Amino acid sequence: LGDDWTASQEVITRVLQEQAPVHGFGGISEGATVALILLVQHALGRATLGVGLEATTLLSVCALTSPAHAELYGEVGVMSASSSIHLVGNADTRAIQHMVGRNAALFGAGAGVRYFAGGHKLPKLDDSLTLDRHLFVR
Repeated sequence: LGDDWTASQEVITRVLQEQAPVHGFGGISEGATVALILLVQHALGRATLGVGLEATTLLSVCALTSPAHAELYGEVGVMSASSSIHLVGNADTRAIQHMVGRNAALFGAGAGVRYFAGGHKLPKLDDSLTLDRHLFVR
């Protein structure tokens, strides 16, 4: 993500308003990063995502941290009212695993990090990926 991603944010905001109400976000890699950043900026009052945003859940697969939004990562627990699950491959680099952990920290106790077999991809939703149901229940 570059320093100026205004156009992307405007498109996403328009789609959110058209599809309202929105109860959650999901994404992989850069898409997960965008979803996470928009949710955090919305919670901090730095972005308005429309009246139809009721997102309380994030499913994030291999979201990377964005140097352009580094100031957000000091806001540990800012999203604690939301639930999130952050998935990362056990074959992903330590740097990617660290970034996923930093993203999860924004959600405080409402976050869970789970590893899956493989690398930077969508995991198979089978018995090898165990998700705790309580992560999504508030």
